[in-house]
Amino acid sequence: MATFQIRGLNLNIRKVYADGRVGYRHYHKRGKGAVCIGETPHKLKGDLPAEMLERALAAAKAERAPPPPVVGKTLRALFDEWQNSAEYRAEVRSPNTRQLHDDNIDKWCAGTYTSERGAEKKFGDMPYILVEQDWAKDKLLTFRDRHSVGWRPCKVAAAEANKAGRGDDFPAKPKLGAFFIRTDGPKPYGFQFRETPKAADHLSSTLGSCLSWAKRRGKIKINPMEGVEKLYRSDRAMIIWEAEHLKQLQAGAAVEPARQCPAQIWDGVLGAALTGLALVDLIRLRWPMILDEVIDLAGGRTKTGTEAMPPILPETRMLFERIRRDQIEAKTYDPEGFVFLNSRGKPWTPSGFGGSFQDAKAAAGIGGERHFHDLRGTAATMFVASPRNYSDLQIDLFMGWKEGEGARIRRKYVNARNVAKGLQALLEGETRQSIAAVAG
Repeated sequence: MATFQIRGLNLNIRKVYADGRVGYRHYHKRGKGAVCIGETPHKLKGDLPAEMLERALAAAKAERAPPPPVVGKTLRALFDEWQNSAEYRAEVRSPNTRQLHDDNIDKWCAGTYTSERGAEKKFGDMPYILVEQDWAKDKLLTFRDRHSVGWRPCKVAAAEANKAGRGDDFPAKPKLGAFFIRTDGPKPYGFQFRETPKAADHLSSTLGSCLSWAKRRGKIKINPMEGVEKLYRSDRAMIIWEAEHLKQLQAGAAVEPARQCPAQIWDGVLGAALTGLALVDLIRLRWPMILDEVIDLAGGRTKTGTEAMPPILPETRMLFERIRRDQIEAKTYDPEGFVFLNSRGKPWTPSGFGGSFQDAKAAAGIGGERHFHDLRGTAATMFVASPRNYSDLQIDLFMGWKEGEGARIRRKYVNARNVAKGLQALLEGETRQSIAAVAG
């Protein structure tokens, strides 16, 4: 091979040795990173010797090869470091939230984007330092937007009524509102293609939390997910459970014959309305946590870890005493055990209670506009509107809100206009009398 066919050679570089000899060195490329391919006592003319030619070809091939991947510097590796950090274990306490992060991390690592050169690449293999580039934010948000629509389970009857297609594979480009029946399982399953902005927000929240941790650690200087607005917006400040809704739930008269709310579910509903505890905290409540004046939620709230000590109102005391008597009579009472048990005398699981609660709502004819978590808002409103004039600090402690955030979160649950329109009298009168009538 002729010398001119190898680009970038730098030959015949004069070298004077300590003993006075003069020689010539020959390189592939110039400056830093140049590779010495040989040395001769005279200048080279014509083609390279075979040995030097082989070295020059190897250096040219190495130059064209892509750089080896940097181990431990990818976005996937950054996710692993974040999940193994002390901050993650301290901040993400809920098993459900950890599972959600796991699912979202798998989506991010398997997700693809188009590079500036048009190549299709995976986010999981992307060096995480590239998130600081200007183009990265658009790539990340574009992937987030793909998850703002998707298939969600629905009743098979609804899918059949809307002339759904049948098959094992989902349509490649369905229209919003399209229905589909999957038939490859033991029984048909219905799905509807609809907007899912909350799922997209969860996806961006997982990445944003990881990059915020990386920024605090000094791994990156710019977090592109900072300041990204959420797609899902919901204001549930006006939605609480009032006396009429509680009575409707208890009666279960929307079906024929009427199916009253199961006693174990009704006890949980009253417990949430009187204490303001979230479902995961309510079902893990034990008898030793119930003190004379307050409930001491050991370890703080499951979701946030903040301390929560709801007061024991007279109606709350009546409810607990009745549950204790019922458990003693059923021989399921354990002084160290759980307060709320299912019909088999076993502790509730979140999914078990949630499914039974949804059945009770359906029997009562209460639609999806009211959730179990809205009972927490009912309790917050009762505390704010109470004639006992609880201070902001007390209400923060009751609800397990972080100090300094009480006013902002309270505005979410408690609307001042409700109190101005007389909801205080409603909650302190009719609602509490209704609860008292069934709690004792």
